[in-house]
Amino acid sequence: MRILQVVHGFLPERRGGTEIYTYNLSKELSKNHEVHIFYPRRIKRARGSSPAQYENALHAVEHVIDIGSKRSRFLSRIKLLGFKGTYGNGKVDREFEGLLDAINPDIIHFHHLWDLSASLIKIVKLRGLPVVLTLHDFWFICPRINLLKSDYSVCKGPDIQSRNCFKCYSTAQAESIAGALVKYGIPRGVSKALSKAYELSFVTVTNSGDFKQRQEYMKSLLLMVDKLIAPSRFLRNIFIQYGIPGDRIIYSSNGYDLSAFEGFKRKEHDKLVFGFAGGVAKHKGVHVLVEAFNKVENENVELRIYGTYDPKSNYFKELQSMIRNDNIKFMGRYTDVREPYSEVDVLVVPSIWYETGGPLVIIEALIAKTPVIASNIGCIPEFIEDGATGLLFETGNAEDLFYKMKLVLENPDLMKKFKSNIKPVKTIQEQAKEIEAIYEDLRLGSGSTN
Repeated sequence: MRILQVVHGFLPERRGGTEIYTYNLSKELSKNHEVHIFYPRRIKRARGSSPAQYENALHAVEHVIDIGSKRSRFLSRIKLLGFKGTYGNGKVDREFEGLLDAINPDIIHFHHLWDLSASLIKIVKLRGLPVVLTLHDFWFICPRINLLKSDYSVCKGPDIQSRNCFKCYSTAQAESIAGALVKYGIPRGVSKALSKAYELSFVTVTNSGDFKQRQEYMKSLLLMVDKLIAPSRFLRNIFIQYGIPGDRIIYSSNGYDLSAFEGFKRKEHDKLVFGFAGGVAKHKGVHVLVEAFNKVENENVELRIYGTYDPKSNYFKELQSMIRNDNIKFMGRYTDVREPYSEVDVLVVPSIWYETGGPLVIIEALIAKTPVIASNIGCIPEFIEDGATGLLFETGNAEDLFYKMKLVLENPDLMKKFKSNIKPVKTIQEQAKEIEAIYEDLRLGSGSTN
């Protein structure tokens, strides 16, 4: 089969869970099929800037569309180019049409269309080609992707007229611009005034009807897709509640490339180390973890925070101001996926948003036989069995997280119990076979919804 994978970013420039998953799936499928990958990029791709396992290992053809720099993306917000531009892009549509003409794929598998154009689904269906879409997050429901309100409380989705989306989005965009202006060296007071002016301008040229139109359009695109794949039961249920028929959505948990952990070895140290891994961002709940660890009084216990962060961001400054425990260490970016798990005894995942497909760090921890303490939110309980393979705490509750950390400190045998109960994770090879079966079914027409 000629397979076209479409994703909103790719290695090595962007290295999030969706990008890594698409890479691994494409790599596996390319062993038996002709695989093409279409994705956008903001900067010139630099070989050698990514972990070794992502170099020269993918037997697929990459098709890249340049969407400008991060700076140009920021300036486009200031210019108020229009809300519709956040989910539709004529330039991308045209280049994609040309690609379809050139490679004539048998099937198209969409992973994400943010930074591309949602209309690509319609373009494919007008040609009568089968379409698969993996639901990696809430972008088709939520303009901000994560179903979090501007105050970072969990959202239940758009109201009938999408007024809540309009208000939330405009406020969040203004706050984002204020933060960006500060990083460009503009004084905080001036940045705040400029961002407020932006918000007033935005609500003048945009209204809730534009958000309702987005909601209706995005749902219509979802209903065009032949098969949607949800990597968690939680996510599948969210989209069923949103109005997508259950028989269109297949539950298939993500597979993982175990070769990335070849040669893994845990380092010995004389402290009990709790750890966090991933981007240091507010929706990841790092502030909840810092607040909880501040309460730990044992000098032989350490918290190591692994992952990228912006030292100029308001959030990082907020975290720094919160720290009361000298044993909290920011370790920075890591390129070897094994690094955090070789150093920590317990991984903490304090997310405050609905995790959707099994957070990559949780699966990595399970591969490394590292016990996990995590928020009881979204799909996380599908991957961590409370009291058996780890512990769950009330989302956003630093006191409850501290209690669970204290439980581990006072009961060392819990660690042995959790490790012994961790089962092997699903491999990318196993899931690739499931995906191939979906492709073949649609290609032969028996699974088509047309």
